Amino acid sequence: MASTFDEFFLTDEKKSLEGVRIIVGYNQNDNEVALWVAEAGNKKHEKVQRKFSKALEKTRHNKDKQREIMAKIIAESLLLDWEGVLDDKGEAIPCTLENKIKALTKYKKLFLEVLENSSDAENFQVDTSYDDAEATDDAEEDSLKN
Repeated sequence: MASTFDEFFLTDEKKSLEGVRIIVGYNQNDNEVALWVAEAGNKKHEKVQRKFSKALEKTRHNKDKQREIMAKIIAESLLLDWEGVLDDKGEAIPCTLENKIKALTKYKKLFLEVLENSSDAENFQVDTSYDDAEATDDAEEDSLKN
């Protein structure tokens, strides 16, 4: 049995670094628009934050420049990929670093969506449902044998 804190806060390291798929809506072709978001505070995120710490400090009185730096941090470490993102002609927009920075800078709701999902502990929890199901199956098998 897992402790209460394990149940609520134990992080799946793979999900933390490789991200989780978050569906944010549907595009004009009725296909899902999904973001792959890594966990805030993972090793890569911390490293990228350190890389930009001086730039953030220098821009503390310029909100637009600071937001640009924060968009770079998110683009490099938290927003890993997307799918179903189309331009106004219906063409797929590739998930490049440059495109991520542009989108995060232009769309405040996207910026906040990534931050919110990267900070949601539930998105990155260890999946204990498999262990519980396996334990239930084992118990049922044991009771049939007896």
